[in-house]
Amino acid sequence: MKILLPNDVVNLLVVAALMAMVTADKICPDATLIKAPCKFVEVANIKCAIECDSGALDLVAIFKSLQTSLKAEEKTFVRFVLKNSKITELPANVFADINFDAIIIEDALSMKKIHQAAFNGGAYRVKRLDIINTPVNEDTITGGDLFAAIQSLPNLANLRLIKTNLTMISANGIKSMNELMHIYIEQNKALKIIGHNAFVNLPKLKTLEIKDNAIEKILYTAFPINTVASKDPLEIRLIADHLSYDALVATTFDAINRPVSLYVTDNGFQYIKQAIFESFVKQNPLNVIISDTDCEDTNNDWLRKTYPKQWNDVNCFGLMNAQARLSKGLRL
Repeated sequence: MKILLPNDVVNLLVVAALMAMVTADKICPDATLIKAPCKFVEVANIKCAIECDSGALDLVAIFKSLQTSLKAEEKTFVRFVLKNSKITELPANVFADINFDAIIIEDALSMKKIHQAAFNGGAYRVKRLDIINTPVNEDTITGGDLFAAIQSLPNLANLRLIKTNLTMISANGIKSMNELMHIYIEQNKALKIIGHNAFVNLPKLKTLEIKDNAIEKILYTAFPINTVASKDPLEIRLIADHLSYDALVATTFDAINRPVSLYVTDNGFQYIKQAIFESFVKQNPLNVIISDTDCEDTNNDWLRKTYPKQWNDVNCFGLMNAQARLSKGLRL
């Protein structure tokens, strides 16, 4: 066996360090291949992202250039982050053949339109889509169609629509997305209506959070999440949405076909109205309402006396107690 001398050990360490540096350099493509205001960004020293910040920006030209200049093995990125206040739209096929695991559009303050074919090319790869503080809405004029663009992502698992100009989640707005697990629709101050069949056939959905909007109406059968009955639990959180009793109808929660924990907290409900919510608790003995009412109000007696195991009110039973029971799958 050959014994390594100290100089040999030093040389080996130097070689290892150089190899590590070379490997690190290969995390992202050559920085000169992408034009400002876009850049390659290393993520956790193991992956590469593309970020585009403020400044004049022609995304189509940038990605067409990358399409020809990058090698095939360099065309997949962990995420695309757009924070640009001048760009007005995402046109069709904007990303050419460049693929992303996540697309994050944030503070794109001039963006009014996302073409229904914007994500073509690498749509199959995208698992996360965030649109935050960006004034897009549901209008379908001149090729723009936000919900069609969302539905073009067959493997999307996480969707966030936060601080947009949405006014309505229309019929079939989010439909037949077999991998979608979590939806967060928050702080959209123009969002007034959740339409009939707004959320349809989402078999893996675990969380639907509609929070801090200004909802005036949720129409009948708005949440037919499963086309066939499933035992998989689902949380629907209608929290701080300025809901009134007039915003809901007796059939709003029909045909969900899942055991549901329905949060209606921070809406100012004095009580849980029987004419609206009784059909929900009747649908499935595992359905439960989480509320923050005046628990002494006698209008809650229908729940208290007939469905006590399907009602958790944080004011009546205590927040910690309610949460603990929910986490254990228990009912009060």
